[in-house]
Amino acid sequence: MSRIIFLTILVVTMAMFTTTLFAIEYNYLPLVPGQINRYANIDDHHIQILRYLVDTGTVAEYRTDVCDDGVLFESISMSLARDDDGNIYCHGGCWCPDQMPCRLDPPELLISTPLEVGKTWETYCNTSAYGPVHFESEVLRFEKVTVPAGTFECFVVERRITTWTWTYISYEWYSSRAGIVKFNWPWAGTFALLPVHDITGPNIHKTGLKSDDPREQDTWGGVKNLYR
Repeated sequence: MSRIIFLTILVVTMAMFTTTLFAIEYNYLPLVPGQINRYANIDDHHIQILRYLVDTGTVAEYRTDVCDDGVLFESISMSLARDDDGNIYCHGGCWCPDQMPCRLDPPELLISTPLEVGKTWETYCNTSAYGPVHFESEVLRFEKVTVPAGTFECFVVERRITTWTWTYISYEWYSSRAGIVKFNWPWAGTFALLPVHDITGPNIHKTGLKSDDPREQDTWGGVKNLYR
């Protein structure tokens, strides 16, 4: 009897351990409520980006706020969902500064797991604002990249969005333990992940806000208050 109990515990433990490894391996875009990833433009650190969730429902709104010296001048959002295999789907949003948000039908397959060099995937969608859209993604290579937040081994993914009137190409560096650590937008340049403990950010007084808390005089904590 004790032997059966021991084997049962061993099997359950191994199953839990395997599930944990699987979740970590394929979590290329962590959707963690309350977590804010911060990025700085590698050529102009005054331009910085905050990425975070504003909804924890079945479909989460993944917000990208672009700031210049603490002044918000662009906010881009995508409605995302993850399935049991770790694939990420985009149900709509906007991808360029001059676009209005729209719905995607069917949703775009944003990340197809597991990522492997040479892997490609594509989605043909109808949108509520721009007609048919063709999404194409390809894993170009696997490489080690160093950013202010540290050194990571990443898959480099090229994403191409094509409509009747325009084509948009971006590049993203995905780490299985940190999500996106670097990305390139043709209209804004290349951005790199900042460390969690970094407090270099915009001065909130430039936005007209006042705070008596010294921790919010020049930190992203102050910027977060702008969106409450």
